Parts: sequence; structure tokens; C-alpha cells
Amino acid sequence: MRADKPGDAHKLMPRVERTPAPNLRRDPNLVSVIIPVYGEIESARTALTSALDQTYRPIEVIIVNDGCPNSVELEATIAPFRSAIRYVIQPHGGAGAARNSGIIQSTGGLIAFLDADDRWRPDFLAEGVASLNRIPRCDLVYCDALITGSSPRAGRRFMETSPSKGPVTLEALLLQRCNVITSCVLVRASALFEVGLFDVALRRGQDYDLWLRMAEHGCRFAYDRTVRVERTERSWGSPEESIADVERLLSVLTRFEKRTNLTPEAAAAIRTRIEWAGDRLLLEHAKRALELHDVRGARQQLVGIRRKSVKARAVLAALLLAPSLTPVLYRFWRHRYQRRRTTA
Repeated sequence: MRADKPGDAHKLMPRVERTPAPNLRRDPNLVSVIIPVYGEIESARTALTSALDQTYRPIEVIIVNDGCPNSVELEATIAPFRSAIRYVIQPHGGAGAARNSGIIQSTGGLIAFLDADDRWRPDFLAEGVASLNRIPRCDLVYCDALITGSSPRAGRRFMETSPSKGPVTLEALLLQRCNVITSCVLVRASALFEVGLFDVALRRGQDYDLWLRMAEHGCRFAYDRTVRVERTERSWGSPEESIADVERLLSVLTRFEKRTNLTPEAAAAIRTRIEWAGDRLLLEHAKRALELHDVRGARQQLVGIRRKSVKARAVLAALLLAPSLTPVLYRFWRHRYQRRRTTA
């Protein structure tokens, strides 16, 4: 493995001017780090610093300005690092399109993605490259992350609540027995081009869709439970945001279900997950209705759930017995629980 001096840097590329062919000759030891930026300017400096502070060399760091509303501030923020990075500008197309631009502009045989509000620990790339080299025919490795920010999960490891158990197969990803964070991934560029990069037709959930397509294609995943990433999560979102998250999942699953080459096991797994997501969407709509004191709407949503949890059955019963009081109690419980988890 070649080790460049920490001060070595690649020349700045000011903007996208061409699209190199996917079969561009790539340095198999070079890791291309893709950091898309849209509105996370303050945290982007921390993310960038964590990438440049990696113990592994050689690397190239590519900042993709995804139509940032304040490009002047972004460029001032990254100005001290301009000799050590490449800078790509594109119209706003979302995280998937920004990552694709970075991948196409990159020259490394290995690709790592870092969200602008996350950061890596210094050994992230070194350990990831070692794993890829050690595990036969491995295409993608990922690790665990420490949750930071204002989320109720702050201070916990991602795999505590979203574990990875057993082999990473298509069925395991569909049923979420294995869960992948994009900022925790190191992947071979060849595998990305084989499956077609991120699907820009999906505005959300492009990363999950990519992992599914890679698994279906036969790419081999591996993981370890060591924390090498700090992932920022926000506090509790609004009911509308929760609904949007479930709708994003359903969009990816229903789109993926239309593929004609799924195995019977994969087809059964995706159908199970779609049914779960459908129930979850009804539950989130019921929660929003309770927030709005819409007793009838909440009852209708809860009745439609196929597999009702004990809590859902209890709320439905409460709506029948005490329709006026139940929304009040629900809002009181939710706000109290939220405060307790946020300050814990």
C-alpha cells in the first residue's frame, strides 16, 4: 500500500465540465471521498476536516456544491482547504445526484460517502480499506456510528436500535435485519458502476435503493460493529416528517417490487416489508390526527391497520370509550416523552 505524505494534495477542479467514462482507469489504492453540500455549511467544515485528517493515504476529497443557496459562504468556508480538495458545482438535484456527480468526477478505485453534517474518526478509511482487502470478493464494507445531535437517540450507537445481524443479503436488507448508513460505507467504484449509481428519479431513499440493487446484483457486503463515524440526528420531527419518511420507504419498496428478476424469497420479503410500511403509514396518520384532535380520522386510520400492536389496540379502545379525552392524553404523553428523551 502506498502512503503519500499528509501534505500531498490533488489540484482543484472548480466545476463539472465533462463526464468521464465509467471505465476510466482508476487507482485501486486511491479512496475518493464524496461530500455533497446543500445547506449544512457550518458543519461541512468539520466533515471536511475529518476527511482530510484520515490516517489512510492516498485520498482525494471532492466537495459537491448541490446548488447551495449560499455558495459564497460555502466557498469561504472551504477556502483554507482549496489546495487539498476538488470542488464541483451543479444545479440542485438532491443528495443522490450530487453523489453521482462526485463519483463520475472521481479517479479512485474506492469510494466513500460523507454527509456534510457527519464526521469520521481518523481510522475510518484505514480500517475500511483493510477490511475490503482482507475479505475475499468483498465489494462494500460499513461500520457502526455514534448518534450525536438533538435526537432522543443521541449518545447511543446506531446498531443498538438499527442492528445488523447475520449475512447482508437482499432479504436481510428488505426486512431490515441489516441497516446501512451512507456515511459509514466504503465501496468499490466498479460495483457502483455495475448497478448504475444512485437513482436520481428518487428524491429520497436513493441510498437504500442502491444497497438493494447492489445486493440483488450479487455484490458482497461486510460490516463490523466498531464505531468509526459520528452521525448527526435531529430532534423529533413533526408528524408530517414521519409520514414523509414512511412514504419514502414505500416509494423505494414498491418501485423495487416491480423488478422481474426477484427470487421467490426476495419477493416474499418485499411484500412483508410493504405491508409493514403500509401499517406504519396508517399509524403515523393516526398520530397526526390525534395531534389535531381529529378523533374520527384517528379511529379510521387505526381500524385500517392489519397487524395492530398492543398500543394501537389500546388507543383504539380509548378512542371508543373516551373520544374527547384520548387526544389530550396522547399529546401530553408525547410531549412529556419527547422532553424526557431530549434531556436524558
